Amino acid sequence: MSTDVKSLEKSKSILKKMYFAGVHAVSPKTLIADKVKFKDRVLYVENESFELKENIYLVGFGKAVMGMALVLEHMLGDYLKKGIISIPSASTEGMWKSEDKSYFPKLGTSVVTYHEGGVNNQPDDRSLETTHQIIDLIETLTENDSLIVLISGGGSALLYMPRPAIDRDDKMHLCKMLQHAGADIKELNIVRSKLSMVKGGGLARMAYPTSVVSLILSDIVGDPLDLIASGPLVYSNKRPKDVIAILKKYELFDSVEGDLKKVLIANETFKDKHMLTRRKEFKHVSNVILGNNVVAIEAASAEAYRNKITPIILRPDVVGDVHDVSLAYVHITSLICLALDKTLEKEEFFEKVKDIPILSLSAPKVDEIFNLIDNVSEEGLILIGGGEPTVAVKGKGKGGRNQELALYFSLDWLAKIKSVPQFAEYDVIMLSAGTDGQDGPTDATGAFGYPAIGPIIHDLYALTKSIASKVIVREKEKQDAIRKKKEEEEQFERKQQERKEVCKMQELSGYLSTRKVDIQDKAQNEKGNKKLASDKDKAEDADMENILPFIYRTMEVERMLPENALKENDAYNLLSRFKKGADLFKTGLTGTNVMDLHFIFIKKRNCDCKINFEKEVLENPLDMHDLYIDPSTIEKYKDLYKRDLFKWDSFLQRPSHLVKEKDDRLNIKIIDDNLADPCCRRDRKFPPRNLLKDKVLPI
Repeated sequence: MSTDVKSLEKSKSILKKMYFAGVHAVSPKTLIADKVKFKDRVLYVENESFELKENIYLVGFGKAVMGMALVLEHMLGDYLKKGIISIPSASTEGMWKSEDKSYFPKLGTSVVTYHEGGVNNQPDDRSLETTHQIIDLIETLTENDSLIVLISGGGSALLYMPRPAIDRDDKMHLCKMLQHAGADIKELNIVRSKLSMVKGGGLARMAYPTSVVSLILSDIVGDPLDLIASGPLVYSNKRPKDVIAILKKYELFDSVEGDLKKVLIANETFKDKHMLTRRKEFKHVSNVILGNNVVAIEAASAEAYRNKITPIILRPDVVGDVHDVSLAYVHITSLICLALDKTLEKEEFFEKVKDIPILSLSAPKVDEIFNLIDNVSEEGLILIGGGEPTVAVKGKGKGGRNQELALYFSLDWLAKIKSVPQFAEYDVIMLSAGTDGQDGPTDATGAFGYPAIGPIIHDLYALTKSIASKVIVREKEKQDAIRKKKEEEEQFERKQQERKEVCKMQELSGYLSTRKVDIQDKAQNEKGNKKLASDKDKAEDADMENILPFIYRTMEVERMLPENALKENDAYNLLSRFKKGADLFKTGLTGTNVMDLHFIFIKKRNCDCKINFEKEVLENPLDMHDLYIDPSTIEKYKDLYKRDLFKWDSFLQRPSHLVKEKDDRLNIKIIDDNLADPCCRRDRKFPPRNLLKDKVLPI
């Protein structure tokens, strides 16, 4: 990346604008207001129309249904008799804080109730109770009523009714194990459907014979109706072989026992033949997709054009392991850079992308890309993708798939630059963010990734370890000096005592007197040794109190090293500390959900060989980051050293040996106080130098 901080912030600002443009396009209020009309008891949804009964009822479940319900309540007027909407925790609070003031619940006269439940996409007792209320309402309806059902991503946790035979905790535990093993949303929802009373067509069976119109905001690649919110209104025969195959794929089948396993492998029969068409669709249900991530991607692309940047849409259906997705994006990015340099022809480009597993591109798409590259804006271009990668959770850290993708991308692009140095001529930054505003169990929406992150943290680790080493050397020298002084004092006292005893010995005679003096000398020496040991222990304790904060800080930075953070699935800890969270992207809950958006900004730098060294010299790297001591780090230290005394030399590292192969540091221009500008190293106006050499840093 460029050493110009303003350039980085400008790129981030553009990517944020694109994200918000995409999210706004799939805002539930926007979709309902633009695509749904109601007149004379006829509901018009784009090119389709549905004649409704005089009494209309409304239910909904998902992250986006609150906004949909607010608009529909105003639109349906007195025809709407009652509504029950199941929404995630904190949704109503977000509504009042929203800048969009176009629709609010009818105060005092509203027939729609909103029920919060579920935390971090997991069901709870509140979502179970709301589901009971939805079922109770639906079972009272007749063929003289109409039911509108609102469905969006997150609905699986908010319409929640396990089969009576199984324990709720067992079901949730199985689903969590599948998620941690890396199962995608399709596989998860197949298993959820098998374990539920309402999923897999269960709600449709309960609603018969009432006519049902469902309005759906898709959060799954390909918009499969049977898997969005686990398909409560779509027929499923719930075949056990599909479930068994998924469990065996992730090596979980043998760990499932008891009633849970009986339900999973059981063949089910439903008395629903009279409800179905020949195509196995419910006669009384009409499902309509209102929006998906294609809508969001196209809106983001339009925003890029408004900022005079060339957008290139790759794919809206990116899935797979998050690291594999990162490598695929890096591969495409490198090919785009070669194409911009006119060193890669169209035919070779196509050969390199047609068969890659995650981001394969068709010949027409490659033609489109090359046409755009020929007319690329001076402001650069942005690659746009979308989808839902998966993370296999192996560590105990905190993070989300978007944060991990951004972090992996920063490291993988760094490695690509090392193998092909000419890529250092390009500024490249990624934004990966969830359209629902929540990435994993964190308060972040996603994160930015660029190649400077790794080197900066490694330099920070070297610096903190160097400071800790200096403190340890200083304390060790101090301890040695104190010990030496005490030994000299003790030796002087012993000599004085010996002189006194010699005088006494001359006055005494006989064996008894001599023996008594020997015993007294021995007792006095033992007493002196105990006092010396006690003083030594106290001195060491005092010294450790001075040293520990520096050791703890070094351990915190070691935990921040990207490779360690990814190993422990701890991307949030790293990104919230690094530059005090500047590369985390936080929006709060957006009230919608159409999977994730991935943007990669690419721009060739105009090198002028100028770096603002004055600013670099004045900045203290330690002040740039949040290096507070987490209680878990203290516990980890205690576990490491609880049986053994602290070994000074095991931690001690002389400053001269801190950074190995410093001359071979990656040749990349990034925002980092200690890295030189690679694009013109041989003839740069300012020779490389250690900016911290003569600086006095606070320790």
